[in-house]
Amino acid sequence: PDPDPHEPMTQRLIPLVLAVFVAALAAPVAAAQDNEAVAVNTEDEALVFVLAFDLHRTMDGVIDESNRAVAYASCERCRTIAIAFQIVLAMDAAAVVVPVNVAVAVNDECTACETLAFAYQLVLSGDHRVRLTGEGRARIKRIRKALRALRDSDAPLDQILAELQRRAVELQDVIRTELVSVGRRDTGDTASPEAASDPARWDSPEASPDPGDAAPD
Repeated sequence: PDPDPHEPMTQRLIPLVLAVFVAALAAPVAAAQDNEAVAVNTEDEALVFVLAFDLHRTMDGVIDESNRAVAYASCERCRTIAIAFQIVLAMDAAAVVVPVNVAVAVNDECTACETLAFAYQLVLSGDHRVRLTGEGRARIKRIRKALRALRDSDAPLDQILAELQRRAVELQDVIRTELVSVGRRDTGDTASPEAASDPARWDSPEASPDPGDAAPD
């Protein structure tokens, strides 16, 4: 049936928004190399924090990895945060490059709730195999530790978003400077091989913050 012209537009849009969210939430992770952070919060005054971090190498001719952050809140005075970081190192020239990076944040009739979804994806393609230096692995370990520490942060969402963006830039710098060819001796230098000459070739950040009505107590 045709929509009632007298029905408020927001009431007609809510079922559509929820349908899109449910589809994103229910969609299965297609393969082991895909990365997904899903945070669902339905408890008043609760915190739900989900972090998914993936770094892997591949020699597939098709680069179709997906990186998704989905945050859904239906509660009062609650905070919901979903964070997904993915780095894909393609060790051979790919014939098809169709990575997917998505961030979705939904406040469903929340009162004084905060909801943030942040997805960052970096795909690097080269013609030979590379690996991270010891310093590069240590830097990534520190980045992951800093991301996990955000669980305990009571900073406003805009400050958390700024921190996530800063860590994304830092991560890109690690990939730019701390890759060496496989078989090359790790001397501690930060020389970049040809494969790391353009690490931002497919650099795809997405953030979907929804601060709600007010900050939590």
